[in-house]
Amino acid sequence: LRLLQLPNVKPDEVAGALRWQIEGQIPLPAEDLAYDYEIIVPFTGAVQTDAGGVRTSAGHPEHLDVVITAYPKSVVDSYVRAIIHAGFQPMALELESQAIARAVLGVERTPDATAVVDIGRNRTTIAVCAAGSVIFTATLPIGGYMMEQEIMKATGADAADAIRLKKEHGFIKGAYEGKIFSALLPVIDPIAAEIIRTMAYYEDHISHIHGGNPGIGRVLLCGGDANLLGMDTYLSSRIRIPVAMADPFYGMAGALPYLIPEIPRHQALAFAAAIGLASRIGA
Repeated sequence: LRLLQLPNVKPDEVAGALRWQIEGQIPLPAEDLAYDYEIIVPFTGAVQTDAGGVRTSAGHPEHLDVVITAYPKSVVDSYVRAIIHAGFQPMALELESQAIARAVLGVERTPDATAVVDIGRNRTTIAVCAAGSVIFTATLPIGGYMMEQEIMKATGADAADAIRLKKEHGFIKGAYEGKIFSALLPVIDPIAAEIIRTMAYYEDHISHIHGGNPGIGRVLLCGGDANLLGMDTYLSSRIRIPVAMADPFYGMAGALPYLIPEIPRHQALAFAAAIGLASRIGA
């Protein structure tokens, strides 16, 4: 995923202009890539077309902001073949972060950007969402598995007990003599630090395209290892902005409320990407 700026271009010239930009941004020939793009519509104003048919972003008449998603065709083809071989018809492929954003944000457009933090088993992804799009992502190779390893080292518990202790005590400082909280810090603190770096990068380099407030206003947590007791409170104390658990069915509530299954929200956090993909047709 890349955020690109195109010079003043006409609508029928966007795809061609992107091809030249891709050659300079991605270390693969454009003909070897499967890619799509999305024009960013700022929170204030809109994409506009002048008398000559040239498209620009309102407030930034010198250029057009575009998010491009690209993957090697060989990777995309392997997924498509696997889906067809399993007896399904592929409708669309997109980044996990884009599907998650659709699930937890829907088509929401607010003055503040949102950082969606997906804490999985082996990795954590931070996706900055603004102007209705995912515009920047960062990934850390840490997640729930590392939390359990730290708990095992701190308490002598086996793998099964480490999972139980993680879920039962989470980030409650006084629980289990404080051992679980202390064991989780080497995992959660790097995540907090990366969120802070992402916030600074967005404010310094990217926030101009949003047209709203110049910063990330909140963090939403999702993923199978996000729903630990006290995690949202601890992260908020570290990064100094509101942190809350995401609602994976938020994006469906308006378009497809009758399809929302009876799954507790804390369990649904692990399926945000699947929910976002399933609700794509109603978006």
